Amino acid sequence: MTVQLIDGYCHCGLRKYRPIEDVSAVMDRFGVSRAVLVQHMGEYDNSYIGGIVAAQPDRFAGVMLVDVDGDAADLDLPGFRGVRLVASTLQTHAHVWERAAALGLNLVIYGEPTIADHVDALGEFAAEHPGANLIISHMGVLMRDLEDHRPILNLAAHANVYVQVSAFHMFDDEPYAKLVPIVERFVEAFGPRRLYYGSNFPVMEHDELYGRELELMRSGALGVPGAPLGMIEDVLSRTAAGLWFENTGD
Repeated sequence: MTVQLIDGYCHCGLRKYRPIEDVSAVMDRFGVSRAVLVQHMGEYDNSYIGGIVAAQPDRFAGVMLVDVDGDAADLDLPGFRGVRLVASTLQTHAHVWERAAALGLNLVIYGEPTIADHVDALGEFAAEHPGANLIISHMGVLMRDLEDHRPILNLAAHANVYVQVSAFHMFDDEPYAKLVPIVERFVEAFGPRRLYYGSNFPVMEHDELYGRELELMRSGALGVPGAPLGMIEDVLSRTAAGLWFENTGD
């Protein structure tokens, strides 16, 4: 594979998870050139990730987390390309979503046990803000029932909605056979240019699994066809590059 591998979703931190040195080491070990660093839940001090992104903008992109009950102006942080938002806050804190869209931030959307209950509201927001990128984390989070992904497929009608095929280890044991038909449906609905892979490192706990997941994805074993169609290059590199690293050397 000649394109640069991009990990579209991973964590780092000093109080939770692991420091950036560990993230960089596992990336280097398995040939990943770039990564999107997503702030973990409960941490509103984004300075650690902000410093990393400022120092290495060609290697890392940053996704902040803000206290939606605080001042939405906190979204205007230098260097960050995205903000993590809980799906339910679209109903309760719409002004934060509006502010994020106005700033041109990528909206990385999370919800437990699933975002399926918020699909209608998300679709309306996507239609009203066609210039905003809405990115659904972890295939919409499938923790309640693997079949809960079906309403999420309806969001494919909106060209500005993207899906992370990520966090496989949260939903099934390796080699993730239960998830393959779900990924195939996302590929059919959204197409590879609106899907991208994320490891969710270090939630997987074992560094070796980072490499094995990448190899499963590259081989086509996780539901995204590989060569000669080139879909896997989109999911492992091109889609994330366009969303997170444009104007940084690509």
